[in-house]
Amino acid sequence: MDSHISDKHIHDGHRSRMKAKLAEHGQSVFDTYELLEMLLYLVVPFKDTNPLAKRLLAACGSLDGVLKAPREQLLAVNGVGNRVCDLLSDVNELSEILGSELLPEGAVMSSFDEITEHLLRHYKEKTDYTVAMMTFDNNMNHIATLDVARCDYESSAVVPSLFIEPAIKQQAAVVITAHNHPFGPACPSQGDRATNTLVRSSLDAVGIVHLEHYVISGEYYCSISENKIPALYQTPAVQAYLDGKRGHESGRVEYRPEAVRYNVIDFELFTKIIGYACKNGNPEEVAHKLLTRYLTIENVLCTDISALEELSDRNVAAALKLCAYICSRRVTDLFAFGVRHTEASVADYLKALYIGEPEETVYAILFDREDRVLGCKLISRGTVSGSELLPRKLIQLAVSFGASSVAIAHNHPMGTPTPSREDVNMTANLESILLLSGLGFAYHVVVAGQAAEMVKGSNLRGTDR
Repeated sequence: MDSHISDKHIHDGHRSRMKAKLAEHGQSVFDTYELLEMLLYLVVPFKDTNPLAKRLLAACGSLDGVLKAPREQLLAVNGVGNRVCDLLSDVNELSEILGSELLPEGAVMSSFDEITEHLLRHYKEKTDYTVAMMTFDNNMNHIATLDVARCDYESSAVVPSLFIEPAIKQQAAVVITAHNHPFGPACPSQGDRATNTLVRSSLDAVGIVHLEHYVISGEYYCSISENKIPALYQTPAVQAYLDGKRGHESGRVEYRPEAVRYNVIDFELFTKIIGYACKNGNPEEVAHKLLTRYLTIENVLCTDISALEELSDRNVAAALKLCAYICSRRVTDLFAFGVRHTEASVADYLKALYIGEPEETVYAILFDREDRVLGCKLISRGTVSGSELLPRKLIQLAVSFGASSVAIAHNHPMGTPTPSREDVNMTANLESILLLSGLGFAYHVVVAGQAAEMVKGSNLRGTDR
């Protein structure tokens, strides 16, 4: 009798436990069929979807096969109806747009409010001291936002070349710099002001306008530049920024978000995805709030689940993270170990691996003497420079895999893939340490969204991994 009752209620709370586990651990603790099982919760509200997920994978061969299977093939699987087909088709389309989203043409970012919001959003999840830079052309078309150092602004490590080199490389005409006070008020120190004067005068000397410097702490900011912009550089876009700044009170102010432009091309698809999980509310309003904050769908998918909950609800946040992990797994499942890969295919694998990842995360890729990929393992969470045990962990992994050489990868969530000076210096130091242990160093991949850049090791034996 007790056995019968136990069987009847064996799945009570199963979905809640799975969702909680997903929120706490991400995709790494789940098999592919379990991710698909949870995705099917969105359109199969009451039945156990585990057997259906397994039947779909068996019929289509892989998660990638399931997502791109024609409707007639899916409908031939027992338990699949039109709602399941629609969901899989929409997630497939979502996966295909990642990396190809475009902001509106001619996206001039000259509004003081808009730039302030962009920088506050950039620093929202940062808990370490970080110095950043925004670059623009003469018309204030935004080129890039990148972190140039992970230290306090008044540190001796903050030198003008940190800003000049990338600005020249990007052909920037205007620069806005920023740093944060993670544990203090948005109030510049004397050292901050001294560094800012040096940076500003150095940029001016090479013909690059240093328009502003921000000190940011949480939702507070202070702008401290006292630069007189030469008349030659006072274009209408630059003037619009200065006019907006004059309209604000000087000193520390509480920030209140303003509407910004975002990618509207795929807004209907994004709204439809949200609609599968949005039970109480308007999916369009939720989509608008998320894209206003994060600008692109890819940025939304790479946001921490708790931050998504603030702008939507628990169901929508969980569904969006699940879609991110499905988009990731469809690619990583197809990557074969024990064979030789090109650098491009390794980079594609890593880009997929980082989909949905809101934190800086370091991975090690291990190669044998024939340059075959033996494995890819998580090394640490947090910045590369903050991983003090990185060389030891790499050597331990290499020994356990019988590897001859290693590569590493880390991501810049919602940033650019341009390696910082710190990344480059760390790569050189790491290569030297590994050489002493008899290990080769292949390369260091920096990933941002669906873009990647590579820092090569000098002792690379192969010619085309």
